[in-house]
Amino acid sequence: LLRNGLTFGTFEVQKDTCNTALAISGDRVLALMEQAPPSEVEFSKQGAMRTVSSMERLGGAVPYAPINGGSLGAHGRTDSRTGDRIHVSYTSSERPFVRVDTFGEDWKLKSSVGVDVPTPVMVHDCALTENFVVILDFPLTIRPARMIADKFPVEFEPENGSRIGLVPRRSNGDTIWIDVENGVVLHAANAYEREDGTVVVHAFKSIPDGDSSYILEYTPAFLYEWVLDINAGRVVEERCLNPDVLVEFPSVEDGLVGKEAKHTWGLVTTSFGGPMTQYASPQSAVLLDAVVKFSLDDDDEAGIKAGDIAGRFDLPSGWHFVSEPTVLTKTGGDGQYILMIATYVPPADGRKNDPVALATDGYSMKSQFLVIDGDDMSKPVFIADLPYHVNYGLHSAYLDWDKMK
Repeated sequence: LLRNGLTFGTFEVQKDTCNTALAISGDRVLALMEQAPPSEVEFSKQGAMRTVSSMERLGGAVPYAPINGGSLGAHGRTDSRTGDRIHVSYTSSERPFVRVDTFGEDWKLKSSVGVDVPTPVMVHDCALTENFVVILDFPLTIRPARMIADKFPVEFEPENGSRIGLVPRRSNGDTIWIDVENGVVLHAANAYEREDGTVVVHAFKSIPDGDSSYILEYTPAFLYEWVLDINAGRVVEERCLNPDVLVEFPSVEDGLVGKEAKHTWGLVTTSFGGPMTQYASPQSAVLLDAVVKFSLDDDDEAGIKAGDIAGRFDLPSGWHFVSEPTVLTKTGGDGQYILMIATYVPPADGRKNDPVALATDGYSMKSQFLVIDGDDMSKPVFIADLPYHVNYGLHSAYLDWDKMK
């Protein structure tokens, strides 16, 4: 940060990557990175992308902050009932450390609510139910003073404890906080309310064994379920639904956000750490080579338990997924298609592991767009070769044809 300030002559905004996720409201598309204001982009029917505006403040909805310029949560949810778009953002500069924004069509701010937490934490994702916004207050703490010592500002501090917060969406009531077992949750799958008044949350949770956090040192994540009693303010049940499959990036179809879903999809972590066979593979990160479909309900008659694998597709050797599962409801509303992008990375071939050569020779690295039937995941129903290779990205979104220019 100091070097940037001296180089560019400013200690104001220093970050505008907007490379984490995409979000759509009405006809407007935002590229997001939770520690910078978003950029608005548009896409043509010919496949071209254009930046409409950077450091977009959405009519004042994104407040200014020093160093990063302000923030809007990287992951939001669109209410399948109302069409409202909800984002949870965080800051470490002043209280309240968490902000819940509700947007109408085309990112018109309808309400903004501050939610205080004891310590600034990285709230990367959220979930919705009909009446609550679900906040994941897990102890990935943010302390800017760490940067002075040239350390990453985010660390796992289990002594701060873990909580799930339920923020009322249609009243000024207090946030309901419920203590849960420690860990890290970066990505939520979904949440919903049962008729008995409990709230069910599904997410992928990891339990780091050191303070280097989930981000600097990879920690495996697994599918978890929490059943929360909002009247008693306690967790009724917290369980790992599948301790055998390492996963990340959960997805459900948009029409089931905030409603009970029978399944969630995720990417399977097939290798991490150590030397690998593929060229220039991440040494302390992960490779994602399969997409999996989890059951979320017990069905005694069918012999199915929550957490069971209901479908799985594995890529051929050398191929890796570079987008999360984008779940699209089939025309007619019966079943789902899973949209994915995969990239092939060749093994080292004697070119002295030159990454530029592999990335620019026009043939070594290649990418494909895949459509997988959610009911039969044995093989893709459609594959298209892309004209260029797609870098490791992971988050993705589906944009309707009529929203393209």
